[in-house]
Amino acid sequence: MTDEQIWLLKYGRGWVPWYELLEGPVGSQEVDPLHSRLLDAGRIEVAKKTMRVRLKLKKVDDESIRV
Repeated sequence: MTDEQIWLLKYGRGWVPWYELLEGPVGSQEVDPLHSRLLDAGRIEVAKKTMRVRLKLKKVDDESIRV
């Protein structure tokens, strides 16, 4: 599976509050590595005012991301 497909399974297509991306026990939580990879690749859209993120979907002619 691609990172985009995994994101869609875990979080869906809509906006996700930043705190849902935290993993690990309280106090030592880290951001989901999937989020970091997609953010580095420029595949994540960030709404700074509302502190939410979402996946930027690819716009390919006849092909869409399927889950």
